[in-house]
Amino acid sequence: MTLTSVVQAAIRVDADPPFYAIIKNNTADGQEIYHDDEWAAISFLRDPACVPEDFNLLDLLDFTPAFPDGPPRPFLCPLTVDGLEIWETGPGLDPSPIQFHLRGRGAVPVWFVSWPDLQTLIADNSLTITELRSMPSLRIGSATLFTFENIPGDPPSMVSVNAAGKLANGTRFQFHAAVVVQTTPFVCCSSDGKMQQVSIRFW
Repeated sequence: MTLTSVVQAAIRVDADPPFYAIIKNNTADGQEIYHDDEWAAISFLRDPACVPEDFNLLDLLDFTPAFPDGPPRPFLCPLTVDGLEIWETGPGLDPSPIQFHLRGRGAVPVWFVSWPDLQTLIADNSLTITELRSMPSLRIGSATLFTFENIPGDPPSMVSVNAAGKLANGTRFQFHAAVVVQTTPFVCCSSDGKMQQVSIRFW
């Protein structure tokens, strides 16, 4: 069966992922940290002010109930994007969507930190929003242009990210990634030239 026929028969729902930001580093699911040799970029799909202080951002998914018998905590936080999730049979039936297509609502928070410093900080496989805010190299940006597409595979997986906007001090930024990952678990995303292209620049 081709990808086209799968998509035609699939279930399409509004994007509402149970996570706050695009960053991941764990044994089960692999690594998804967008970086070049100098900088790492973390895109927030929900308001960063909503991220619980006790949550490990590297786990990506947060299924902790917001209150007893309530929905997972991320679902109470406003999204900064719109888009579609495409599922083969539907949420709750499949482990994950077969495609994500996201577009920014006009002000997507994108935070940049030193990649060498971030590597040191996450050596224990933990990263809280408090630790991230406290990094001396932190540059906080807002993307007026933001698109994210992800087609998971077993393998390969394909990811495309485009973001452009301004930092809080008025400096412009552009962040671009085009990645094909042919390993399991998923290990992404660097500018090492092996079917992974990541570009982060300021001016």
